[in-house]
Amino acid sequence: MPWIESHTVLIRHRKVIEMASHLQVQPVVILGHIHALWHTVLEQQEDGDLAKWSDAFIAQAAHWTGESLIFVNELRQCGFLDGSLLHDWIDYAGRYLTSKYRITNPMKLQKILTKHKQAKSHKSRQSKDGLKTGLDSLKTDNLPNLPNLPYICTDILNFLNEQTGRTYKPTETNLSFINERLKEGATPDECRQVIIKKTKEWLNDAEMYKYLRPATLFNKTKFSQYSGELNIKQPSEKTEHQKELEKGLIL
Repeated sequence: MPWIESHTVLIRHRKVIEMASHLQVQPVVILGHIHALWHTVLEQQEDGDLAKWSDAFIAQAAHWTGESLIFVNELRQCGFLDGSLLHDWIDYAGRYLTSKYRITNPMKLQKILTKHKQAKSHKSRQSKDGLKTGLDSLKTDNLPNLPNLPYICTDILNFLNEQTGRTYKPTETNLSFINERLKEGATPDECRQVIIKKTKEWLNDAEMYKYLRPATLFNKTKFSQYSGELNIKQPSEKTEHQKELEKGLIL
């Protein structure tokens, strides 16, 4: 009989808490959906690769009755699904798969293990290369009041991820949208205010949720429109990290 590891800390894990908040349910509900998905995958797609599964089928496997697109997107944004692979699948199902195939079919076991190992290695390289390329590519000319502009762009992108539950990487493409708005005179606080406002409006909207992204929020024309909608004149509260970053005290 198939079985999978389940650690007691999972219900208190950041990913579960964030996904529960985004979908407006209790963490224990998310825990149930995740386990239902894992159990179905172990029975029907034990290598943890859901490339052939539609969003609707993934949602059905998890016993999610809401909008499948939103649910699967949350799985990816909160880190339960890396592309088509279940995140850390070997950590949860590895012992079962090893006991099942170590003697009877070691080649199949090695193929499964290698698939996940290569995917994790590729993701790690992408993250490191994306950070370096994104930061090095930004120009900071004519912006004396923001000496750490590339890092401020990354800080704003991180703020977007925190507010929306997304995992946008600091690539040249993502950072360039923020960079251009700052060079045009937008303040870091104004960027955060736009993120806060549009997140409140779109986070639970099935159609608009997908537009909580740098390419839309910091588009030249759209950002001007969004910032013009702000009616809060007082700056939002900044962390000490953000204050020091904008003063050029830290890199």
